[in-house]
Amino acid sequence: MPDNTNWSLVFFDDDTKTEYDDYFKDHPGQDSVRVSFERDVTANPYFHPKPKRIRPLKGKHKGKFRYKKSSTRIVYHPDSTTKKIYPIETGTATDISYKKKSRKR
Repeated sequence: MPDNTNWSLVFFDDDTKTEYDDYFKDHPGQDSVRVSFERDVTANPYFHPKPKRIRPLKGKHKGKFRYKKSSTRIVYHPDSTTKKIYPIETGTATDISYKKKSRKR
């Protein structure tokens, strides 16, 4: 069982931090999601008692996780060696890139 204490939220770069902050500024009704995300993933980035809240991604996004609450989705990468959580993308279900389907004809 991995030790899930002392996790911290860190951003790869300023653009990712700005996207994260701007999403919650543009969607003020989702402030509780931000608080929940930060509390839940710093407690345990791999598991949540509600089974659909935290899910591992598959395919080319393997190693990343999705946090889902209300209409907000946050894709993040937990680094177990440094105990840091890197949010990668924040948006609604239709704005997150891992959900966008290509139009093949």
